[in-house]
Amino acid sequence: MHGTQQKIPSLVAEECVILEVAVKDFMVRHSRMLGLSRNDVTVLQALMQQEIEEAYRQGYRWIQ
Repeated sequence: MHGTQQKIPSLVAEECVILEVAVKDFMVRHSRMLGLSRNDVTVLQALMQQEIEEAYRQGYRWIQ
């Protein structure tokens, strides 16, 4: 997914932490299609929360 992000002009300039949140969010939303277990989703949500907290520490703000 990161390779695809690099091909999207609006995402090329985004910071890594924002891209990580976007990838994890996509994976959680499409977990059935990706064949992820409930445990996989739980882990992804925890990792995504850590990335969001890091983004806030870096000064990023957004509405979820």
